[in-house]
Amino acid sequence: MIAALPFVFQHDLKSLDQFWWFFAWTLVFGGIFIVLKKLHVNIVIHWLVILSAMVAILRALQ
Repeated sequence: MIAALPFVFQHDLKSLDQFWWFFAWTLVFGGIFIVLKKLHVNIVIHWLVILSAMVAILRALQ
């Protein structure tokens, strides 16, 4: 929980909704790491989230 706050605030929040989005993902990533003890799983999930956002942005631009 303590590590969640720096992670959330490093993402340059623009709204309270973004705070809760990043905070929820932080808890998910933290839980995965605690259970699996492997960071690469979180890295893959993080990149999939970024990729899905990029796809949504590109679709919106078309």
